[in-house]
Amino acid sequence: MIGCCRDLQRLPEVQQLVRSLAVENESLHEEMRELQRACSALSKENDKLETRIEQSNSRNEAALKEQKGKQQQQLDQQQQQSPHDSFALPDLNLPAQDGADGSAPC
Repeated sequence: MIGCCRDLQRLPEVQQLVRSLAVENESLHEEMRELQRACSALSKENDKLETRIEQSNSRNEAALKEQKGKQQQQLDQQQQQSPHDSFALPDLNLPAQDGADGSAPC
């Protein structure tokens, strides 16, 4: 019978603890829902940014190809217009001479 009285005295403490934990649990659930909403918004923003990057990369690649094509076309035109005007430098690289073969300059 004495054990029963002690349990009854602790009952309000346990009930208060349960209420406190229930409030904390609800607070954590609300925080979880807020974080899920934030993650969802960030995911959508990330998708938009990835799409923009892909579009930008595609435009940059197209512009680079176009620029390279124009440069090549200009080079081709320059070579076609003035092949006789070009001056080729002679190859002035002399072969290395070995001092042991007696061909060293005096």
